[in-house]
Formats: sequence, C-alpha cells, structure tokens
Amino acid sequence: MVSRSEVATAGTYAPIMTAETMGPSQLWQAAAKKNLRPLTTDQDDVAERLLLHLHYAIDWKTSWVADRIATYWTEVLPSRVRRATYQADSLESWWSIAARALGAHTPGDPDRRLELANLLAEDSELVLAVFHDKLLARIMRVQIIADAVGMRRNRTRSA
Repeated sequence: MVSRSEVATAGTYAPIMTAETMGPSQLWQAAAKKNLRPLTTDQDDVAERLLLHLHYAIDWKTSWVADRIATYWTEVLPSRVRRATYQADSLESWWSIAARALGAHTPGDPDRRLELANLLAEDSELVLAVFHDKLLARIMRVQIIADAVGMRRNRTRSA
C-alpha cells in the first residue's frame, strides 16, 4: 500500500471527503478529527477502521463483553484481537474469529456492511502486520474515536 504522504506528493487528485461521500467508519474518525492526527499509511487506516467496525458490531445488550466493560479497552478487546490476528491468514478469517470471540454481529446497516466487506478485501498481510506490531496504539485511537462519537451523540440528543 502507498502511504498517504506519497499520494499527496505524487500530485494525484484526491476527492474532498464530505459527510455524503464518507463511509461509516470515516464518519466515526471525523468525530475525533480535531484532536487526533491522521494516520500516515493506508494499512494503519484500514486496521483502525476494522477495529471501529468490530467495536460497533458488538451487541452491548446481549454480549458477555458488556459485563466486562471495565477491562474492555485494556484486556478484553486487545486479547481477542491479538488471538484472532495470530490465528488468521486473511482479514476475512480475522474478522470471523474476532467477531465470534467478542459477540459481534454482521452490521445490520447496509452502508456499514458494504464498507466492512470492502475493508476485508484490502491487503491482508499489511493490515495483519499492523495488528501484530501496533495493536495497542490502534486500540487507543479507537477508544478516543469512540469517546468522541459518544460525546457527539450526547450533544445531538441534548439539543
């Protein structure tokens, strides 16, 4: 995969992203945009977006994970994602293993399903390497994004 800085310096045209053209995970990332620096490689971005989809695919009402929210970010999520990473030979198998381990379901929303399917078709080797080498850093960013999304939702409800 090419880094984002290489694309920018190559002079290629990158369309301006708007709420209408962004996928669900990009909208989640945008909630933390003013506080969080952008990632520098596509594989880092794909890994982060897959983790976001995994987090938001958990059924927080029925999954066993809801009972372990105190250690979700520090123990539960990292251990299940790490195990899936070591067992998987593709992003599709990674998703299946991680989702099953966390009680996550296929997204009900068609836009989320489509985006997830496309992310799972990305270069498995490069993205799995991010999970191997940078998992805790990616999870920390996902927690920051999830907190920002939650605050935005609370502001919207209050308004």
